[in-house]
Amino acid sequence: MSASPGRHRPPATLSSARVSPERLSDEVARKLLERIRDETFRPGTKLPSGRALASTFGISQATLREALRTLETMGAVVIQHGRGVFVRPGGSLNGVWSTRWMAWTLQHASSLIELLEVQEAVEAKAAWLAAINGTRQDHARLDAILREAQALVQAGGRRGADGEVLASYVRLDYALHHALADAARNAFLRSLVEGLGSALRGSREATLAIPGRIRRSLREHRRIVAAVKRGNAEAARTAMQAHVRRVLEEVRSAARLSARSR
Repeated sequence: MSASPGRHRPPATLSSARVSPERLSDEVARKLLERIRDETFRPGTKLPSGRALASTFGISQATLREALRTLETMGAVVIQHGRGVFVRPGGSLNGVWSTRWMAWTLQHASSLIELLEVQEAVEAKAAWLAAINGTRQDHARLDAILREAQALVQAGGRRGADGEVLASYVRLDYALHHALADAARNAFLRSLVEGLGSALRGSREATLAIPGRIRRSLREHRRIVAAVKRGNAEAARTAMQAHVRRVLEEVRSAARLSARSR
């Protein structure tokens, strides 16, 4: 039952919500989501501090951060660095699981996870080779894509991943990954990246529609390109792995949390 308007139940109501050791972050995310849905934490309100929540659940702040990141992925909360974590305004979260990106991702979660696991291996190698074999022309091409992406994000402002911003960034995401494959100078590897790109076409729009994902993607792309331009193959490989793994973990977390919330 929802709390009455203007009433905010105190964080102390969470004190009995100790969690089991298995998948701590998912369990904490699920319990917090329950309290957002029943309006223990109402839309627009700020959650208790990280220290208070970690103490309440008997977990580390690192585990709490992972749980909050899962909720941010779902669009349930907004993390404002330096200010705190706020329940996303706009009413109850009964429709969270029906959003376009969530519905698509959950429907295809199993095959998408498998594809992302392959993408991690293949494109990490492509980034590694791009750092070794990339030319100035390749670097200029990558820089141009990043500049266009940055301009797109700045122009989009508060529109987030809506409409034209999402469609345009999907195109740029595809272009950057293929530019890296070209820079690798390995025809067979390039064909693998192209095949993955085709297989992941539907998922690109879905995963980039995750709240905050476009900005995170741009930051991750910058790290990859910077390593490639320095000629640091190991750093490029590591940055690409981190990039794909972040998406992979977001999909896995959403799928697990959805299954437990049914």
